[in-house]
Amino acid sequence: MSSMRLSHGLMYSCMAALLLLTACGGSRQATTGYDRSEGRKTAARAAKGAATDDAEARLRQEMVDYARRYVGKRYKYAARGPNAFDCSGFTCYVYNNFDLPLSPSSRVQATEGERIPMSEVQPGDLIFFKNTTKRKGISHVAMVVSNEGKEGVVVIHSTTSRGVMVQNIHKSSYWRPKIAFARRVILTETLPPLPDVEPVAMPEKIVDIPTSVGDEVDVMRSRIADMARQQIGKSYAYSGSGPDDFASWGLAFYLYHEQGIALPEDSAGQARSGKKIELKEARPGDLVFFKSSDASRRHVAVVVRNDREGVTVVHSTSSKGVIEQNISKSGYWLPRVAFVRSVL
Repeated sequence: MSSMRLSHGLMYSCMAALLLLTACGGSRQATTGYDRSEGRKTAARAAKGAATDDAEARLRQEMVDYARRYVGKRYKYAARGPNAFDCSGFTCYVYNNFDLPLSPSSRVQATEGERIPMSEVQPGDLIFFKNTTKRKGISHVAMVVSNEGKEGVVVIHSTTSRGVMVQNIHKSSYWRPKIAFARRVILTETLPPLPDVEPVAMPEKIVDIPTSVGDEVDVMRSRIADMARQQIGKSYAYSGSGPDDFASWGLAFYLYHEQGIALPEDSAGQARSGKKIELKEARPGDLVFFKSSDASRRHVAVVVRNDREGVTVVHSTSSKGVIEQNISKSGYWLPRVAFVRSVL
């Protein structure tokens, strides 16, 4: 009998222990199990964040597509569109179309939003350039079209030589060394509602040289002007034709030669090249010749800009070497202009 009571007692003890373990397991499951309501909240927060990211990406692309509509519009100092733009007037015009306030001044734009590394730029961000004119400091702004990583950053901007254009600034010998910094003005917390913008058919690939002859000439003019500015500060030499020093005709010869364009190695021959045009018609790359008692040794200058401020040239002078100068504002050079010739 006593052994039976012992067996029953042992059985009851085991059952109690088993129940206790089951209860503890159930308690742990209740403590560490998945909270469905919290999961739904997390999913909702993620969906909201994704929607915001998608809205920002859409806005950025819409801005780029809208900006591209104005490719080819001419440059005009202080112009804010829609038929002509200066650099900051263009970015201001695009931003304002999307209800994003932006100053029309490049120097003020350079303080708006937040500064970001160049490697992180996205479509719609702004890139600022320094020392593109005689004025030191920030003097030009462009809007990012795409960030191609190691291939560089493609921008759209209004340039004095070609108006509104798209180009890879990291492949430009003129623009790359003048890059100052990038800023992001499109901030997620201030995104406006998206306006309706008609889609624009875009090419699969951006090409450096357009296919039409007219555009190829424009590209050549821009390259000559860019290279001319790169020679500023080099010394004058009576018979110099580069790359370290130049006579006036030598500078013109060097710039054309570097672009694969034949030009005589003397000012007399250059003065007979191309066709004669009016000074007011001069474009980047054209040649300005000045009066001289010896027609075979005329001074020659290369046009880099022609706007309402006048005609600006780069030339090699005996007193200052290679300089950039607005001859329309020079009491010495303007009266001595003989004629202008377009070789391109």
